[in-house]
Amino acid sequence: MTKVFQILVPDDKLVSRIISCDNQVSELFVIERADKDFISQSEEDLNKPALYILINRDLKKLYVGETEDSFKRLKNHEAKDFWTEAIVFHRTNDILTTTDVRWLEAKTYEVIADLGYYDLSENKQVPKFPKLKRNQRYSLEPLFDEAKAYICAAGFDIFLRKKTEEETQEEEQGGEEDTHTGEYYLTEKPSVAGYYSSIQGTIIKETLKELNMPESIFEITDLNSLEKLRIEVARKEKERGTHNQYACSISQLKHYIENGFTYKEFEHDAMYAKKKNKENKKKKD
Repeated sequence: MTKVFQILVPDDKLVSRIISCDNQVSELFVIERADKDFISQSEEDLNKPALYILINRDLKKLYVGETEDSFKRLKNHEAKDFWTEAIVFHRTNDILTTTDVRWLEAKTYEVIADLGYYDLSENKQVPKFPKLKRNQRYSLEPLFDEAKAYICAAGFDIFLRKKTEEETQEEEQGGEEDTHTGEYYLTEKPSVAGYYSSIQGTIIKETLKELNMPESIFEITDLNSLEKLRIEVARKEKERGTHNQYACSISQLKHYIENGFTYKEFEHDAMYAKKKNKENKKKKD
């Protein structure tokens, strides 16, 4: 069953937000460190047992913790200067126990450590799994999967796996492109590869922030919102005297969504086109 997440951005904040899902009692708070007003306004909601993560995405560094009161714990962690955002996962009905959040802390740390993508050195000690009663684990594993789904829906990449040296070398040599085989989903135009490369350009990211939209354009599936973004990006490009490269890339994404596809199909076609372009170039050479 596909979950439809709702993102609430109180008081028109750019980063701090609350993520929930219909018919679910779980809730995820994403809190920008500098957003003191949001933290203060959320004191009552944050006064619950929770899994929390302090994170700096630029440094690829994070800290995993658990608490019975995340509001007080975040206040205590102001002394840690590395983090720029906090993630708090809890349940609105207060049914998470101390054992639950301790297990979530240990499980989250274990998975992220195994993936090796983020630096966990801020955790001076490795969180330990609590002793569980028989059958408790069967309810906690789905709870971790739920927390992971919320965190991924919020746009965080903490569950990515660090690539091996061999994989990195294969990508540099075009190995990644070889996995995008088969037929095109929507368009065979070679330009789709260039549009996909531009879709996450700086000008688009800046405009997303200015328009109070999600941090990643791939989180937007509403065509009206994409059109609003495209118009503003096109205006900026015109002011700069540049070709509408980035506005056109948004139009291309809209084209896929209008035809019932997602950015994954957009990505596939772009990588497949890139592969074909490379093969054609070799033939000409």
